[in-house]
Amino acid sequence: MRIFNTYRSGKNGKVWQGNAGTIFKSLKQANIRPVGSIRNVDNSWNQSWALQLNPPRHQKDWNEWWEQVFARVYGLNVRNDYRVDD
Repeated sequence: MRIFNTYRSGKNGKVWQGNAGTIFKSLKQANIRPVGSIRNVDNSWNQSWALQLNPPRHQKDWNEWWEQVFARVYGLNVRNDYRVDD
């Protein structure tokens, strides 16, 4: 499961190439308990297409949101045992 693709390393011209598996596996090995936040828009209200879903307005929208959250948690905890419990 890929949640993110790249992060800045803090060094000019250097971009870390990784994915959720790399991050959560490293946290688990270091006995660090991650806390996750799942949102459909960021602090700047981007992506603009997601604004129509924030907050979900109809029961089918809430069902879709629940399915997305469930899939993320399932992938992190059940399939990979990354211990993202919060």
